[in-house]
Amino acid sequence: MNIKFRFVLLLIVSNGGLQDFIADRENSSSAYQFVMPSLAVNSSGDIVIGFSCARDTEYVGASFWGRKANGTYLIRPALIQAGRGIFPRERWGDYSSTTVDEGTGHFWTIQEYAEPEWEVEYRYGLWINRIAAQ
Repeated sequence: MNIKFRFVLLLIVSNGGLQDFIADRENSSSAYQFVMPSLAVNSSGDIVIGFSCARDTEYVGASFWGRKANGTYLIRPALIQAGRGIFPRERWGDYSSTTVDEGTGHFWTIQEYAEPEWEVEYRYGLWINRIAAQ
């Protein structure tokens, strides 16, 4: 199966404006599918986007991507919690969020991942991750 996706990353500049997209790439080799993004920007202009990810060979997991105000960024999204099983429902992402800790400038991202061990109707887990802004 040849799956294609297109994604666009937007650059938010320090003056609050929105610059043209910085990446517009197409990929088709067992690529991850990214859904349910949440974005946060700290006072220094660093950006973190938290989101769910999955591909043909993996269950829905939790990931993030970041960009520093100085222009350095993660080459690829970081998987912070792999999915552990099938998620048998259509609804997803209600409890995902990315925020800034105003006291430190660090980020917190809360992301859902597939967790079949819970004996409840919606079998998901929440992974909370602190992302340092340095």
